[in-house]
Amino acid sequence: MLQSGGSAVDAAIAANLVLSVVYPDMCGAGGDLFALVWIPGEEAPYCLDAAGTGGQGHDLPSYMLRYPNGPPLYGPASVTIPGAPAGWIELHRRFGKLPLAEVFSEAIHYARYGVACPDRLTASMEHWAPPLTTVQFEGGRAAAGVRMRMRAYAQSLELLVAEGPTGVWTHGLGRAIETVTSGLVTEGDLVGYQPRWVEPLHKQVFGRDWWTVPPPSQGYIALLAADVLERLRSTWDLDDPGLWHHMIESIKVAANDRDLVLGDGSVPAAFSEASERARKIQAQAAPFAGPAETGDTVYLNTVDKSGMGVSLVQSLFHPWGSRVQLSEHGIILQNRGSSFDIRPGNPNLMGVGRRPRSTLSPSVVTSSGHLRALIGTMGGDVQPQVLLQLLVGTQLAGLEPGHALAHPRFYIHRGLAPSIWSGPQPVLGLEDRFHPSIVKDLTQRGHPVRVGAPFVELAGHAQIIQTQGAGTLLSGAADPRSGASGVAAW
Repeated sequence: MLQSGGSAVDAAIAANLVLSVVYPDMCGAGGDLFALVWIPGEEAPYCLDAAGTGGQGHDLPSYMLRYPNGPPLYGPASVTIPGAPAGWIELHRRFGKLPLAEVFSEAIHYARYGVACPDRLTASMEHWAPPLTTVQFEGGRAAAGVRMRMRAYAQSLELLVAEGPTGVWTHGLGRAIETVTSGLVTEGDLVGYQPRWVEPLHKQVFGRDWWTVPPPSQGYIALLAADVLERLRSTWDLDDPGLWHHMIESIKVAANDRDLVLGDGSVPAAFSEASERARKIQAQAAPFAGPAETGDTVYLNTVDKSGMGVSLVQSLFHPWGSRVQLSEHGIILQNRGSSFDIRPGNPNLMGVGRRPRSTLSPSVVTSSGHLRALIGTMGGDVQPQVLLQLLVGTQLAGLEPGHALAHPRFYIHRGLAPSIWSGPQPVLGLEDRFHPSIVKDLTQRGHPVRVGAPFVELAGHAQIIQTQGAGTLLSGAADPRSGASGVAAW
């Protein structure tokens, strides 16, 4: 796309669409999207919130009559409006340069004529997938390297190009979603949905301006944790066990009450409480005070020759989303509705037109009016943990993107529990490439350490593009933990 004269937005949309063919378990037209777009000379990045909302059936009293136990993790009752199709179109409308058909063309080609099934997808299918009707495998059996096609998805993407989101919903797909969700999401809900341009969330930390997306995203956690960390330390030696203790504790005090304060609305008051929360951190590990969502997501970033930069994340939420497939349209629906709360007074309370709490949190780092880095990751509740570690690695410890991404990570997790910040006591995962002295120190401080493999998928699949000077010298890298890692430059 960039070689053809397209913008960074054109390239980001095209890459996202191709990934939705290669990794249909992680992203696609049935999911949500958030994006930050940096334009040289502007004071702040533009921020698009294309998170889907609850439909007419998400009126809480009505929903509870049908589902008295609240939203399930999977199935039709976990579905909300897919925001990605309208998000792609709106991003292109505002910042695209190439014809929309050209931006979509590669993904349509691969969906129709096939790509080689990646190793990671076959593993995902073994663990998570329902019997697939949206993907066709040559020979009738999924295996690494086998050609896979999504012919119906190709047709849906062509319809999206020709008629926009409204055309997609009114040509059968909207009625199919209304039927499969038993009216939770209606065709009228889908036609009426609009993504929204919002003010990005911002903190100045470590001499940098760090930007992310506002609620209902959990992006505030990484920024708050960085603000806490800056109040605790002035040195950034990655061989110092104390730095890792402070990073871990900063994340904990920033995130422990997330499930009580985050919803579709104003920024939690916690965002302004860095001083108070920093004072809670001691030399020993604190217990988790409060009440982990895993996530299968794609994050990508792009920069074009004008200096425009895009930090974009798109997701079905859990692997294979809700597990609900619309085979005639080639689309798998997300399960983001499973994140709604049903407790009266909770800011994440389910409702018609409300966006459920989201883990998606792309970020942009700037200073003195210049782009410094585009950073993001997949990983559900692990996302702010990874973002903080990468910010420290690239902006403070002086690591190049590839070294920062390859550096061993911690990851607070509960396996596949719905939320890191609610439920049984989590553990502190450490990739086994940490020096034994760091593992020993963290254990002695009382952290519930569990040493994992050299590269652990739970620790995120991150990508970084970093700039120097006035933003004209670029360096970038992709996460070695990801089966789809890669960097393209022109």
